[in-house]
Amino acid sequence: LTEVAAYARSQGLTLLEFIDRKIYLDPQVGLFVNYYEPEPYWGQYEGVTGLSRKIEILRQAEQLARKVASGGSVKFGEQKVTRVETYRTGKYDQIHRWEGFPDEGLRYFFGEGGMNYLTVRPSGTSQCLRLHIQLKAEEVNEDNLLARKKELYEIGKATIKAFREMVGLK
Repeated sequence: LTEVAAYARSQGLTLLEFIDRKIYLDPQVGLFVNYYEPEPYWGQYEGVTGLSRKIEILRQAEQLARKVASGGSVKFGEQKVTRVETYRTGKYDQIHRWEGFPDEGLRYFFGEGGMNYLTVRPSGTSQCLRLHIQLKAEEVNEDNLLARKKELYEIGKATIKAFREMVGLK
């Protein structure tokens, strides 16, 4: 990173300007915006009640995945889910008393191409959930780059908010 920053400086650019020009505005790479929220926002699910709550949220998330798989329509805000992938290793099935527990998460894809998605997954280090979203901007240029970054960030927040509401989180 230091070498990249030094190179950017040698070109008369800040590190962020260099990233904008050489990555985000490069049509072979493009602008990706990532956003993350933990659930619960502070702390973790405590005790048996907390573990039950975490499992219930994941069951709601899996129910939405089944709806998509059977051809039903699911939208998180303005983002229409086109497919869902569930990632399971089986190593936590017994602890959670759930055959096929989605320990590596569920990923809800939006649109075509697989670049835009929301992932909900249990933490591997604590009794909480992780909500990650990735969105790729289309039609980005030097004039609208900052506005597109902000727009995608806001869409990411709104999408996670809508997901939270659909699985019973406020």
